Amino acid sequence: MELTSILVTHDQEEALEVSDSLVVMNFLGEVNVFYGSLGQGRAYFSGDSGVPADGGEVRMLVRPHDFEVHKTPDRGGVPARISRILPAGALVKIELVDSRKNLLHVHLFPADFELTPLAPGETVYLVPKASRIFSRDQNWYGDYVI
Repeated sequence: MELTSILVTHDQEEALEVSDSLVVMNFLGEVNVFYGSLGQGRAYFSGDSGVPADGGEVRMLVRPHDFEVHKTPDRGGVPARISRILPAGALVKIELVDSRKNLLHVHLFPADFELTPLAPGETVYLVPKASRIFSRDQNWYGDYVI
C-alpha cells in the first residue's frame, strides 16, 4: 500500500529520518511590509522626504513584535492611527492604519502596553527595533537593528 503523508517539523534530523523526499518552506508568518528606496547609502521609507533614490526600490519587513510604539515623533518612526486593540492573553495585538491606508500589526506584552496606554483613534509613531530589507528583485539587502 502506498500512502502520502505530510509532516511539518522544525527538526532537521527528524525530517531526514522519516522522509523519502523533502520540501523546505520559507514561511514568514505575520509581517508588516514597508516600501522605500535606497539613497545616499541608506534605505528610506514612508515619512522620509526629499531623498534622492540612487539605488532602486526596497522593501522592509518588520514582524509585529519588533516595533517600539511612541506617542510623539521624537524618535522618528512611521505615523499610524490605532484602529483596534485586542488583548490576547500573553500579548496585546494592535491594528493600525498608516497614511497610505496600509493595515499594520503590532504586538506588545501586557506590561509594555500598561507603560504606554493606547486608545483606538490615537496616532502613534512606530519605530522598528529590527527588520530585514530586500531589494526589488527579492535579494536580501541587510538587517536593520536600532
